[in-house]
Amino acid sequence: PIPGSSLVVRAAYGIYRNTNVYQSITTLLAQQPPLSTAFSIPNTAEHPLTLANGFRAPSTGLGNTFAVDPDFRVGSSHNWQASVQRDLPASLTVNLTYLGTKGTHLIQEFLPNTYPAGAVNPCPTCPAGFVFLTSDGSSTRHAGQLQVRRRLRNGLTATVQYTVAKAEDNAASFQGANLGSQAFAQNWLDLDAEWGPSSFDQRHLVAASFQYTTGVGVAGGALVDGWRGTLFKNWTIT
Repeated sequence: PIPGSSLVVRAAYGIYRNTNVYQSITTLLAQQPPLSTAFSIPNTAEHPLTLANGFRAPSTGLGNTFAVDPDFRVGSSHNWQASVQRDLPASLTVNLTYLGTKGTHLIQEFLPNTYPAGAVNPCPTCPAGFVFLTSDGSSTRHAGQLQVRRRLRNGLTATVQYTVAKAEDNAASFQGANLGSQAFAQNWLDLDAEWGPSSFDQRHLVAASFQYTTGVGVAGGALVDGWRGTLFKNWTIT
């Protein structure tokens, strides 16, 4: 609080690390050679598959489908905010807040040694057909909030908040590693081209809440009783 004023200024900064990313990586690596062996067995007229014997058909061993950068690092989020609060007449409080977020070492996934359809393979001997996971992604989010709040007075309390924000990133996912094609970079040679609006980007948001309670029914200097009190008292509308 500022002495002699109803103005309050706040600021905060924090760093948060995403250690849960290892869980999805472990799950995917557990299905890779040499930890496990995977086969592709087609069902054909010459070699039909049955529940009694599902391995009669010739099988083809599958190679690695997932790999991780040896220099992979745990992602972190830098969060900071600053706010100004001021009390106004009629039990009103106004809050103006700025929130910033910077994500570093976020996961990126791409298909190495791929090339456009119809083009000549520039490296036929290069390994391909697998997903490569790195931690070179980043993100930013900036948001401004204006909140007007009415403290409980005469049974009425209310809050109206407007947020304008912008979020951008070049990360594959914020939930962890996966083999879904929607997470792969379009061009593995230009990962910076993935930078754009985040999937959760919402530029404008208005939220409002109102609550009115009749309380114990004070009216005319005395408590309301009888059938009027039964109908009027102890109601809350939200």
